[in-house]
Amino acid sequence: MQIDLPDSYDWREAYPQCVQPPMDIGSDKNCSSTYAFATISAVQDRICMGSNQTVKLSTQELISCDASQFGCEGGYANKVLNWGRKKGFISEECMPYKGLKA
Repeated sequence: MQIDLPDSYDWREAYPQCVQPPMDIGSDKNCSSTYAFATISAVQDRICMGSNQTVKLSTQELISCDASQFGCEGGYANKVLNWGRKKGFISEECMPYKGLKA
């Protein structure tokens, strides 16, 4: 099967309504949570692509509650996605990022 790919593609041009400011991990925090931030950011983008509405999901929920991960010691994108598939994600408003496993 052959797929024709465009010479260039800019997601920001295709979905300008979905572009959000970068998530702030905080330089003063001692927490390796980039696995959660990167995956949650991708999930937020996919939700916006389908609904035309931006959402802010909680990375802190994953750091604090997902026992299959290592909290502030790191984790895996596929496990974040499995968490979301099984339990769903809560909003950032419900559980804001603190930068530690609480």
